[in-house]
Amino acid sequence: MNKSVPRVLKGLGILVVFFLFLTSSIKVEAASERVSRISGERRFETAVSISNSGWSQANTVMITDSHNFADALAGVPLAHQLDAPILLARGNQLEPVVRAEIGRLNASRVIILGGRSAVSEEIERELTALGLVTERLEGETRFDTAQVIARELVALTNSTEAAIVNGYDFADAMSVASFAAMQGMPVYLSRGNELPAGVSFNSYQRTYIIGGEEAITNNVVSQLNNPTRLAGPTRYETNQSVIDYFNINSDHIYVATGRQFPDSLTGSVLAAKEGSPIVLTNQNEPTRIRSYISVSPWSRFTLFGGEAVVNRETHDVMLDQAVVSEMEDHIFMRTNELRRTNSLSSLEQQPLLRKGARIRSRELIEQFSHTRPDGLSFGTIFEDINYSTNGAGENIAYISVPSINLENQSLEYAQNIYDLWRESPGHYENMIRPSYNFLGVGLYIDRNRVNGTQLLSN
Repeated sequence: MNKSVPRVLKGLGILVVFFLFLTSSIKVEAASERVSRISGERRFETAVSISNSGWSQANTVMITDSHNFADALAGVPLAHQLDAPILLARGNQLEPVVRAEIGRLNASRVIILGGRSAVSEEIERELTALGLVTERLEGETRFDTAQVIARELVALTNSTEAAIVNGYDFADAMSVASFAAMQGMPVYLSRGNELPAGVSFNSYQRTYIIGGEEAITNNVVSQLNNPTRLAGPTRYETNQSVIDYFNINSDHIYVATGRQFPDSLTGSVLAAKEGSPIVLTNQNEPTRIRSYISVSPWSRFTLFGGEAVVNRETHDVMLDQAVVSEMEDHIFMRTNELRRTNSLSSLEQQPLLRKGARIRSRELIEQFSHTRPDGLSFGTIFEDINYSTNGAGENIAYISVPSINLENQSLEYAQNIYDLWRESPGHYENMIRPSYNFLGVGLYIDRNRVNGTQLLSN
């Protein structure tokens, strides 16, 4: 993907202040509203809850096997193109909650993903009896079914890109499904050491291989046009690699367990509809995901599934970051108030700039300077986040307090950092520069210190 380096960098500011005491207590009530959970008693009910969250009506619904990931994950991009939620089936009859959801959606058409061993003929007859037009997309194997789905999709999108995942490992497919859907590209399943038979990959100008060499061998990669491998040591790092590569300018993420597929399977269509990624979690590693989201652009979080799959500790990690987001939004709001008092237009908030500002604030722990720890100018952050600008400025500051109390004093910390910038001529000039149109505010908290960065751009 093309990246741009800013040609003009101007307006720097540094401020350091130690606060030994703070006064009034300000609670952040709205932070809890930024973290929500979509769940149900079982995977069937969770899928229905996801459908409820994204669709008031749908002409088409997709039905897939609740215990077989392959057909549905390949079907996510097609479901997105048809604006169709994915619901789950198992056995010889529809779950009552699924039947009721199809009725609520007022659907007229159902696409069944997979053969009769996946979704039975009895269920197909039941759907027909409900007055629905049914269509089945199937092949002899999961690999063939993915190809059938891909042909349907490409007929709609004329995609020149494709993703390839290991057909026996759901995690990599989950990581790319929502991005493939957003870009209208098919997801093909591979056995790992060979390309799917019967597919002409020469028609694809770019291909994405999800997972390491153990998942998809280099022999497969060598046969593809402009291949890009997105991988990490574990499924969670692979997930992060995919998210970072596609670099969606969104402030919202969905969070799902990386140990099971149903929630992220049905949730991927909703994520694509909202233009958001899905982050996979291992609830035994809250420190890892805390570190990752603290330098990402997100300020709103939706968890898929109950506490048995995405536990309370993971929820609380998201809630902590939501509080930081409230602090950042407070500074953003005050900056625009300042501009309006100077008869200037308001700045627009950019999630990618928030991401860059958060990265810079974490870097300030190591080196408090407009020079980054690698010795380069702060302006290189725009290249890192794939953000194009012709002119940019940076304000940095930090406060130190005896102990951090986010529950009661978070907005006060934010106000203190904003006041430092407002009362400093150089920082003030940056905030009211007429040529700037966009702003990202990022905070990073380390022990008893709050670092703040503003990235402004034209």
